[in-house]
Amino acid sequence: MFCYKEVKEWHNQGGLETQSESVDWTFDRSYVRTKLENGLLRVWRDVQQKVRPYILALDMSHFKYDDFIRVLDIVNRLLSS
Repeated sequence: MFCYKEVKEWHNQGGLETQSESVDWTFDRSYVRTKLENGLLRVWRDVQQKVRPYILALDMSHFKYDDFIRVLDIVNRLLSS
């Protein structure tokens, strides 16, 4: 996810600037930005689909308090990414 955000940021900052800003180049930049936005959502949905069954299958009643807090921290980090 970090690399994905770095690529997105690079494109938002302009990427490789060219001498002539043609209509095609402007269209290409907006197209790439749109694809990167949609791709991030797809990656996030994929992560959710793979992690969700594991979290739902956990029997948290046997977890110690510290372990439970650790699981919540990991889920929180996934949500904030």
